[in-house]
Amino acid sequence: MPLNSAVIIDDDPMQIEILRDALATLSVSNVQAFSNGGAAIRHLMQVEVPPRVIITDLHMPELDGVELMSFLKLDHARVPLIIISGAQQSTVTAAERLSSALGLNVLGALQKPISLKALEDLISQAE
Repeated sequence: MPLNSAVIIDDDPMQIEILRDALATLSVSNVQAFSNGGAAIRHLMQVEVPPRVIITDLHMPELDGVELMSFLKLDHARVPLIIISGAQQSTVTAAERLSSALGLNVLGALQKPISLKALEDLISQAE
């Protein structure tokens, strides 16, 4: 099944636009973006069809990426997850391991700035 929908969660508007543009080049047509995990959770609780992939930052206001993962394990554990962060590689790796330990379908973790090729490689796993 082609990947046609995504949720982006990042508090940096510039990063959201970069990800939107990258997803558009990969023919992902329906992209919803949120500046914090709380807004994303409210959205995910209301949708009938979950997105084909969730891309989340780790450090955000209101509800960060780790707290978001705890929610996802309850209702959206099967939705492919990509973690992005500007944090040190050790932090990004720890978050990736945590998401796997929670039973989430984590495709991988990328350090910012992300490369289109690295994102494309992870997205291809979700298709």
